[in-house]
Amino acid sequence: MKQQVRQHPRDPSRVAFDTTRHLTQVELARRWRASHRTLERYRYEKKGPPYLKIGGRVLYRLEDIEVFEAEQLHGPAAFDPWPGYGDC
Repeated sequence: MKQQVRQHPRDPSRVAFDTTRHLTQVELARRWRASHRTLERYRYEKKGPPYLKIGGRVLYRLEDIEVFEAEQLHGPAAFDPWPGYGDC
């Protein structure tokens, strides 16, 4: 996928890259209705979604978040590891 390039809002001589495919820690916390501290703990415990750390800033790629969310799916809509087991 090609990254979209647009003019920087404050300096027309500079170029700004479209970063809408990434979420900050605060944006992801809002999406999940969780504390940003929970995400910090997930990173520490290595149990959350993959993340990027660029210049001390933590970013999450939207595609990684969606994969992680799909992996957390439980219940009847989730993948059945034993298809047909228990069907009588």
